[in-house]
Amino acid sequence: IFGAGENFMLATETSYLGDLAKAVGAKNIASNLEGEVENGYIQLSLEHILQQNPDYILRFAHGNLEETKKSFDEAFDKNPAYQELDAVKNNKVVDLDSAVFNVSANLKVKDAIKTLGDILYGE
Repeated sequence: IFGAGENFMLATETSYLGDLAKAVGAKNIASNLEGEVENGYIQLSLEHILQQNPDYILRFAHGNLEETKKSFDEAFDKNPAYQELDAVKNNKVVDLDSAVFNVSANLKVKDAIKTLGDILYGE
């Protein structure tokens, strides 16, 4: 989930972060949407997330990081639907470090791939 302030979106495989997740073998729930998705980011649909029930939720804050992290936490705490997700039940909601992850490719790509691998498959 990509967040900027109170606006949340799903990162598709055509986004930098989505491409990194694909590179480490993760299955992105945004890929299960009907029709062809060409944008890097699409509006978040909690209904879609609930239907897909992901094993992990990777949250990436952009812009005002503290405001976005607070918005993520409030959304997850206030909406009981999130509590139904396996990722939440199993404590697999991960806030990605903005020092490593960015919205576009950067010099930290090796660190980002290693970090994603460690998150998903253990160190």
